[in-house]
Amino acid sequence: LLRLGRLLRPLRMINANPNMKFVINAILYSIPHIWSVFLLALAVSLIFGILGMNFFMGRFKYCNDLDPPTGMMQPDTVFGADTCHGVYVQPLPLAPTGSGGIHAPRVWRNSPTNVDNILMSTIAMFKIATLDSWTGVMFNGMDVTEVGQQPSRDASWAFSVYFVVLVIIAAFFIFQLFVGVVIDSFHHSTGNVLQTDEQGDWALIQKVVGNVHPIYVPPLPRWRIARWCYRICVPCEFTAAQCEGMGEEYTYGVYFDGVGVALVVLNIVIMATKHSGQSEGYTAFLNTANVVFLLIFLCEVIVKMCAYPCRRFWSDPWNLFDVLVVFGPLLLLVMANTSQFTGVELGTGASGASGTQVARVFRIGRLFRVIKSATTLRMLFNTLIAS
Repeated sequence: LLRLGRLLRPLRMINANPNMKFVINAILYSIPHIWSVFLLALAVSLIFGILGMNFFMGRFKYCNDLDPPTGMMQPDTVFGADTCHGVYVQPLPLAPTGSGGIHAPRVWRNSPTNVDNILMSTIAMFKIATLDSWTGVMFNGMDVTEVGQQPSRDASWAFSVYFVVLVIIAAFFIFQLFVGVVIDSFHHSTGNVLQTDEQGDWALIQKVVGNVHPIYVPPLPRWRIARWCYRICVPCEFTAAQCEGMGEEYTYGVYFDGVGVALVVLNIVIMATKHSGQSEGYTAFLNTANVVFLLIFLCEVIVKMCAYPCRRFWSDPWNLFDVLVVFGPLLLLVMANTSQFTGVELGTGASGASGTQVARVFRIGRLFRVIKSATTLRMLFNTLIAS
């Protein structure tokens, strides 16, 4: 420990050098903002991690009996886990073609970078975001077929869009936000040094005045059911003055958004517990939980639509997003359960993506509602969209 303490002695130079001290102070000042960026990066990692689990869970496994020139399955020998047994001839390195090899047992193995649970999926997303050999993971995703079947070259080529979008968002935007926060903190520190106390107070007042904006108070509906919805979802500080003397207590609106966010977080946590090799009973539990949460969020959207005026409701982009996230999977769920009557099936196409997986994409969008409720995360998200 004493020797370890000696390594900290060069840090005394910071106190003696005003420029270095200034840079360190700027970095320390940016730590709270970096924490907000980290939460946004974690939210993006969870979104793409759960999406990756829905797309590729259990599908990165392969048999080690591969064709050396193509890296794909041997024709007429191995087609899946049920035929991956016995031995095969493994060619020797740098040996001429047809010179034989050694006998090795066939093994049904998993890729080191897989998405079979939320932990491995998040690690894989971080590896892709840092551009650390991310093309190999993308090629594995493009070759997936079905669970228990050998990969085939470009069998699911459309999944390449998933990896490209992840790289663009994570590597080119999210990681750059960390650098931007530090630079912005450095600029703020530079400006504060050159300001007097009076100038700093004036700048603070201007900032406060710029953040002041009128709060929209929705009008009280006429219909009894609409008033009941109004009472539930509109905060009481808005309705207290407007509904004074009506003999009704408007106290539930304060908890409406908070309960909605808590249910979204609970839904995401349950979705993240999905893993490869889970039992049929747990799969049924996840499907039931999805239907329950879908009905809860449907009721929430209906309550908001009844409480707020039509034009006001549809002019809010977040309300449009809630409608899309709720009614999108609801429509696909109805189509899946009525396919035997309508003849419309949500099967797997040539690209490898099925209608059920598309429905899961809508469910992941619920996590964005957490960003909506946090002011700092919403500001960073708006900056990401604007860029």
